[in-house]
Amino acid sequence: MNETLLVIDDNEALRESVANYLEDLEYRVLSTENGRAGLEIVEKEHPDLVLTDLRMPEMDGLEVLERVRTIAPEMPVIVISGTGNMADSIQALKLGAWDYILKPVEDMTIISHAVEKGLAHARLLKEKHTYQKNLEATVRERTAELEKSNAELIRSQGELRESERRLTEINACLLGLGTDYRANCMRLTELCGNLLRASSAFYSRYDGGMLSTIGHWQAPADYPVERKAEGTICFGVIRCERGVPFVHRHLHRNESFRGLPAVKQYGWTTYVGHPVQCGGVTVGCLCGFFMEDVDPTPDELRVLGILASAIGLEEDRKRA
Repeated sequence: MNETLLVIDDNEALRESVANYLEDLEYRVLSTENGRAGLEIVEKEHPDLVLTDLRMPEMDGLEVLERVRTIAPEMPVIVISGTGNMADSIQALKLGAWDYILKPVEDMTIISHAVEKGLAHARLLKEKHTYQKNLEATVRERTAELEKSNAELIRSQGELRESERRLTEINACLLGLGTDYRANCMRLTELCGNLLRASSAFYSRYDGGMLSTIGHWQAPADYPVERKAEGTICFGVIRCERGVPFVHRHLHRNESFRGLPAVKQYGWTTYVGHPVQCGGVTVGCLCGFFMEDVDPTPDELRVLGILASAIGLEEDRKRA
């Protein structure tokens, strides 16, 4: 699209001659006879450049120039004046006029040259501002990415320290185990509950269709030490015969679990369990129950697996 120019001059002959000349150069030209109407066009059409006379009725060119600077600070304004007053030209330049051309204009190329330079300058300013905006957007984006990376790094460092703490506690527990099978299972279950920050933790051994609780931590007072395996969450873990952790959340909403007496009676919301294997056979389940909705981290599930393996070794030793 051709760039748009606005010519403001109360001299109709000059205004039309300038407009016709610029139109021949393939500019889109708007024109008006006074400054007030010119400002309305500036606000509505936002031309690329303004040429204005200095002495006009209603509003002179200096006021037009000052108002244009407020409406569109980067819009080039060329003053065409016949006053020959040095003070006017200085004031016009102070107000930001791009060029000052004296009347009468005997060579129209003076105008076209000034217009070309003014438009080129305006284009450079636009490109500069576009580049600056893009740069600022890129900086904001990179800053956000950096802040996110820093947050992730801090979180990772925190998780690493927590993982090291858990492994230290596990090592201390394993080194402190004695020869009593039940006491060892109890200590490992207690550690499981503590490290997972569970509401309750249990190690239940499967034997002849029954689950016997060998180890427990913060168990409800009326929690059955021995119960039928079928219908319990742990039995589902044992029956799968897979050495992987199982996580069930929103127990009270789950069709398979919300009717279980333990879920209704104790208000447990999340279950995290791991099969305990001995000689390649699943013999029991180490699990933690939570009163709140919990999404365990990979490291917490790894801890659960380590403790389940430790109990499996106790089962091996008991069998031997």
